[in-house]
Amino acid sequence: MLDLPKWVQSMVREEWTAEVFDVELMKYQNIEEEMVQMLQIGMACVAQLPDSRPTMDEVVKMIEEVSTFSDEKKFSQGGDAEAISKRGKESISEVAEPTVV
Repeated sequence: MLDLPKWVQSMVREEWTAEVFDVELMKYQNIEEEMVQMLQIGMACVAQLPDSRPTMDEVVKMIEEVSTFSDEKKFSQGGDAEAISKRGKESISEVAEPTVV
């Protein structure tokens, strides 16, 4: 059985992060830095010791920081920062506010 978090950690340790990412996502320009930051957040969420894991509030803040940094970077490069920001905030709110069934 494969321990996915350990495998990802080994890829990060060896600086083979591209092996972890979906090939389809790698088609977008300048996305790897943001993906590495999101991967680091994900790795913090699966820390072996539960007390070492960030709270959901902390995770949301970290994701917002990555999103804000990415938006600023894309805006400075001529991207549509407003549309990108809106999409990012919608995605974050979906994660932060789970649906109760």
